[in-house]
Amino acid sequence: MSDFRIRELLSSHDPSFSDAMSLYERSFPIEEREPLDRMARHTDPLLISARVQHRTRHLLIVESETQVVGMALNMFAPKAQLGWLIYLAVDPSVKRSGLGSRLLRSGISQLRLDAQFYGVPFRGAILEVERLQDALTEEDRRIRSERLSFFARQDAVHLTDTYEQPALSPDLSPVPLNLFLLESLEATSPSAKQNLVQDFMCGMWEFTPDDPAVIRATEGCR
Repeated sequence: MSDFRIRELLSSHDPSFSDAMSLYERSFPIEEREPLDRMARHTDPLLISARVQHRTRHLLIVESETQVVGMALNMFAPKAQLGWLIYLAVDPSVKRSGLGSRLLRSGISQLRLDAQFYGVPFRGAILEVERLQDALTEEDRRIRSERLSFFARQDAVHLTDTYEQPALSPDLSPVPLNLFLLESLEATSPSAKQNLVQDFMCGMWEFTPDDPAVIRATEGCR
């Protein structure tokens, strides 16, 4: 563990950016990935569009002297008072080393600091995770089960399984996913979960509360 360090990438021109994006592409199916040009724009503070400047994004990496072995993308939306752990991946060579948990907790610590910076409460961090029932092969099912077990070990609270991630580009379709929550005391009842899911979708994806996608997602809160 002492041979690895976590740091934030602040430019797509950082020499480690391309390695981080390579790990990103290997770790997530195409329908769940933001285009690389968007990832690059959102990494460079001077290139972030005015439309998303009211949110704060962090691209973290775990690296040794020779390679990038972990990456995470996180966002905080002060209006919703919620963090979003968008992507988290570690190289298979270092799985079960504790680096995934360390990277996850580093992201949450950053999001808590973002809340302090904006002067708002920190209501927790949202996670999108694949659904077990959508696995296409036994190997796919095994990988999804491992991810769900990892987040269960982090004490993630399940919010809903009827959420759909909006299509990330015109040639892709929405992706059905679970939503989980970390580091929050609010998710104690179905109604509290519904409020969190609605605020997440409206604050991060800019839905309206009466959008059918929001209604469908909140109906899965139990």
